[in-house]
Amino acid sequence: MQFIRVSLIWLFISTGIVHAQTDFRPGYIITNVGDTLYGTIDYRGDLLMGTICKFKDANQQVRLFYPADISAYRFIDNKY
Repeated sequence: MQFIRVSLIWLFISTGIVHAQTDFRPGYIITNVGDTLYGTIDYRGDLLMGTICKFKDANQQVRLFYPADISAYRFIDNKY
């Protein structure tokens, strides 16, 4: 019975995290070859931002970048 209760709690918590709202803020990414791409970046917590970067370009297309794909990202007047 305890297992079912814990499983249900975990299910409710995990679905809330998956469907969280996005918060795209102005910023840029620097690719491994040194190109700078300006657009907006999905602002998330440090744990998620360290594993994936969701970047939206001028055409409003979302591209996913992983740590091996870029050398840096930065929010305008904020963290990098």
